[in-house]
Amino acid sequence: MKLNFHYNGTIFSADLPGSMTLADVSAYVEAETGLPPTHHTLTHKFNILPPSDKTTLESSNVQNDDWIIITPFDPIADNLSKAYEETPEFFADVTMLYIKISINGKELPAFIDTGAQRSLITPALCDLCDIKHLIDTRFQMKAKGVGEMQSNGRIHSVPIIINNESCATSLTVLAMDGPGVLIGLDWMKRFKVKIDLNENGIFIGNTFVEFLNEWEVNKLQKENGIKQDMIQEVVNNEVKKEENKSFQTQSSKAPAPAPASDSTSTSALSNDQTTKLNTLIDMGFDKLSALNALKACQWNVDMAAGMLF
Repeated sequence: MKLNFHYNGTIFSADLPGSMTLADVSAYVEAETGLPPTHHTLTHKFNILPPSDKTTLESSNVQNDDWIIITPFDPIADNLSKAYEETPEFFADVTMLYIKISINGKELPAFIDTGAQRSLITPALCDLCDIKHLIDTRFQMKAKGVGEMQSNGRIHSVPIIINNESCATSLTVLAMDGPGVLIGLDWMKRFKVKIDLNENGIFIGNTFVEFLNEWEVNKLQKENGIKQDMIQEVVNNEVKKEENKSFQTQSSKAPAPAPASDSTSTSALSNDQTTKLNTLIDMGFDKLSALNALKACQWNVDMAAGMLF
């Protein structure tokens, strides 16, 4: 049958069999116009002809010498327009989940992060809250997320006040971008926290703590001098310290001996120590990290494993 196509002010005709599927018709239109099926719509007598491998021209009541209108469209723009109309709330900024806590008398916004294994605090806030002296540097670990960073150590227990109630918390000290205090799964599981987005807060047992509004987060950060630049400055200072250490080592008159190789460092281990090391290696940790963790934890396997996770 002869069909007439109208596209963007131009007209062209084609002889196509009535048994041709609408999917093949869309492919033909793509060959003629350069518009893929996802970027055009075929209309016949005000009815849309969706591309289909099962529907034919004849079954769509298309007859000889009929007209088919080709309408180009941008699927991304169409999707955007539909989203604006149906779900406009997706285009509004979403405030992250923060609650107000107090550490050693300092009121701070704490970020609730269900994707974090451990609760974190920056070195800058340790100084601010006067708890830097509690950092156990033996518990340094590599924190993995988008990248990988070395922590400064861990504060094993510090009371944080939430709604006038004291909750003991272990905090890993990490020079991180973003929130100064991050509440992770370790703390949430310990206190059986329930996040209720309908009520806009969390339940700690029977105690309800409402999430902070964005202006409240900004106010608390400003009052305590917390800002992105402050956190990044800590990172830069740590980098400078490492660079200075490297320079001092290289310029020393009596250079330090080269570190022992992996095989040498484990050659003097007792049978019991070797067994404990192999236990951690079997759990998936690399040999050197497992060895350092065991030494830091006085060869306590459970403590070393907790440090590495």
